[in-house]
Amino acid sequence: MKILYQSEGMSLKDVVSLTKSNDVKKMSDAVGEVLDIDKVVIYEDVNFKGEPMQVMAVKTAEGVKYATNSATFIRNWKEINDLFADSDEDAPTTFKVGSGTSKNGRPFICCDIA
Repeated sequence: MKILYQSEGMSLKDVVSLTKSNDVKKMSDAVGEVLDIDKVVIYEDVNFKGEPMQVMAVKTAEGVKYATNSATFIRNWKEINDLFADSDEDAPTTFKVGSGTSKNGRPFICCDIA
């Protein structure tokens, strides 16, 4: 596992809790919800085929943990944070978990500012 990004001030204990804990829920289970995100870690792992993949795990202000390997969700979150990093405004911490269907008929989740 290779850490690609972690929220400022995260301890190793926080990282392990988000990447190795059995109580991390699937982000797709939170579709339609608004999450106040407290901590974020993005890491590279290996899928069941042995191929590298990115995973994003979050801990909400309420202490609920979610993770996703959705490239769309991760890309949306990164783009939002990159836009705010280039401005003088603080990056948002409240996001809505959305969903959609691709042109190929496959469901996906996405990330939007709440």
